[in-house]
Amino acid sequence: TLTNNRIITTSPYTITIDEQSQQNRAENNTLYADERLGDESIEKLNNNVMIRHNNPVVKSYLYLNEKTYTQFFDENGNLRSEIPENITIQLTGNLEDKILNITKPINIISEQITLINSTLIIDQQAKSSNITGIRFEGEKTKIIIKADNCNIEIPNISIVNTESLNLTPFTVEGNNNNIIIDSYTATSNKELNSNITLLKIEGNNNTILGEPTKSIASYYTISNF
Repeated sequence: TLTNNRIITTSPYTITIDEQSQQNRAENNTLYADERLGDESIEKLNNNVMIRHNNPVVKSYLYLNEKTYTQFFDENGNLRSEIPENITIQLTGNLEDKILNITKPINIISEQITLINSTLIIDQQAKSSNITGIRFEGEKTKIIIKADNCNIEIPNISIVNTESLNLTPFTVEGNNNNIIIDSYTATSNKELNSNITLLKIEGNNNTILGEPTKSIASYYTISNF
């Protein structure tokens, strides 16, 4: 029995159940293959197997990962003009050293996939965009919200400062945004003599919920909160 596992791969399938396997079950796993998700990512070479309740449930989404990144974004990281407004894009694999400049209203959903040392920009034209479930990791992380009326839900931001640099990972320039950050970890060696501004808010009437509003503000900086 295969249960409660998390498998992310660029291979065609996450799991292969061969001809010799008997009375196996694969259920309640989170499975991401190159172009298949959940139940559909399991290659079944015999019928004596039970496959059910594996997430994510396949829907009519477009899938964003390292292989498909250039289908969505140009060489400068700008959302391609042919991507329609209000489309839902599911992030199905970690992205590293990427720019995601969202220039029109869209929805990006993720089940705790990570952007590593990457930049997410919600441009002014992308009002009312929804970003849900993306984790952020790395000292080069940048999240810049220029648009209004967006909903942003982030499970985790993790920043480790290894150079003598002043960092501002998260900036909110727009207005009337709803932002939830479940966990925010930022560390820096005192000898680096650098400052981390966890959250810089330049816009008006933004609602921020989650860890940056807690006691972590006594160690790092939250600007204009």
